[in-house]
Amino acid sequence: MIVAGIGARASATADEIVRAVVECCERNGIDPSEVGKLACLDRPATVAILRAAVDQLTATSGDDGKTDGDDNRTMDDNSRTMDDRISVRQGMEILSFSVVDLQLQADRCATQSEKSMAATGVPSVAEAAALAAAGPEGMLLAPRVAFTTVTVALAIGPGATSP
Repeated sequence: MIVAGIGARASATADEIVRAVVECCERNGIDPSEVGKLACLDRPATVAILRAAVDQLTATSGDDGKTDGDDNRTMDDNSRTMDDRISVRQGMEILSFSVVDLQLQADRCATQSEKSMAATGVPSVAEAAALAAAGPEGMLLAPRVAFTTVTVALAIGPGATSP
């Protein structure tokens, strides 16, 4: 199973997350429909906007990444609390991890962001989240790709076939 680790600013929209995941997959020769999990830092606002992004991703998997309607809700507009693990449509999950959990992945990260280090002590939230969700035997498929408000990294869990 392929995991997309997400780092996002509070101003990020679901549409921006969808575009970033799709573009990161395409840059790495991966069909976005192969992404089975999204992983992030455990901020309720981030989890909420990822849920909206999952709805778009599962609706657009296998096409050109365009959506029928933009979901421009920001994370600040979606501040409800959710469980760490949320099952959503078509089996895609959102996994959120504490800063401590992400810091445990620091040695496995391939890149380092000064902003991420200053804010969380984690070299790359996107890479650490992807690796944490992929498990201890998981590996990074693609290091972080930074977009305007979103950063995406891809990892693969054990037993999955690398694209």
